[in-house]
Amino acid sequence: MSRAVNTKSGDPSPRSNSAARETDAFMRRERDLEALRLVAVACSGLLDPDALGRLVIEQARDLLEADEATLLWWDPQKNGLRVLGDTYVHPFPRIVGVGEGTAGIAFQQGEAVVVEDYPRWEHAVKDSLSRGLKSVAAVPLVVTSRPVGALTVSFNSARKFKAEDLRFLSLLATQIAPALEAARLHGALVQASQELDARLALLTALVDSIGVAVVLFDRELKVAHWNKEATRLTGIQIQKALGSPARQIGESLQGMVEDYAELQSHFRQGLSPTEPFSFPVVMLDPHREVEVSVSRALSVEDGTQVGSVLVLNDISAEKELERAKDELIAMVSHELRTRSPAWSASPSFCSSARSPTPSESNTSKPCLRKVDVSLI
Repeated sequence: MSRAVNTKSGDPSPRSNSAARETDAFMRRERDLEALRLVAVACSGLLDPDALGRLVIEQARDLLEADEATLLWWDPQKNGLRVLGDTYVHPFPRIVGVGEGTAGIAFQQGEAVVVEDYPRWEHAVKDSLSRGLKSVAAVPLVVTSRPVGALTVSFNSARKFKAEDLRFLSLLATQIAPALEAARLHGALVQASQELDARLALLTALVDSIGVAVVLFDRELKVAHWNKEATRLTGIQIQKALGSPARQIGESLQGMVEDYAELQSHFRQGLSPTEPFSFPVVMLDPHREVEVSVSRALSVEDGTQVGSVLVLNDISAEKELERAKDELIAMVSHELRTRSPAWSASPSFCSSARSPTPSESNTSKPCLRKVDVSLI
């Protein structure tokens, strides 16, 4: 413990006052235990750092009969201690640096700091002198041997701190630090969960809006996502598909596809691939030609496989267009082969004839017209 002023007192109290001292000590212990009990109950049910902080500083101020109490918490983004709770009418407005004032030193050194003549203390913070501080005590908040904050009590008149004062503050800090850390982690978890839900909702809307069926399987090859197009292609409703194993999805398609045995073999063995692959499927009623692509779902953080992605693309329209194109080419080729004698003879006839004279130009037009018609 750091101590700025020696607090050793002079002669002991007269023996006649021993009973009174024992009574005071007993009552003090009772008050301390009750305060610690209240904080313990609050810690077990509260996950609000502000509410917990307010309770702690009020208990610390009232039990030590201090003028003010302040609770500070480490803020890694600010690289300093942020005021989490302050009983002063005008809470400390800024970040307290590591090693600054009683709180900063208690945090830095990991032990209690006692200053009984604060205005003359060499490390006194000028921003705090306007509060009228005369004596200050601070203890660190520690979680798993790691400092996470500090708790201070201050007096506007000179105060001689007793061992039980620091013992109570230390017990209070020991009790509140894990609860505040749990509340902080809970808050961070809630925020992360909300952000994840928002991104998931956006991704779900995007996947549902595209024109291909998308099915996401988790590590255990159970359906984690099933979009609307997957329902349209297979007839399997989303509620039935979610959570179902891949094997069960394959069984549900029995009687709906042309080659069920091949499809089922893929669903049993091939939905956790090392490399992407694809295979065709023909749906029977109504008739659809579907291209199925399977690939791994990888973690953005470390690239490990977290599942598999199944994409079913209805290529019926493309196949129909290809067939129509092939039929058109075949028809044109047939027509060209059928008419080839007519148009091949006409140029020969015209080329063998002599060139018409200007006076005979009108008689040559039917031949040219005939050639043009035969070429069409």
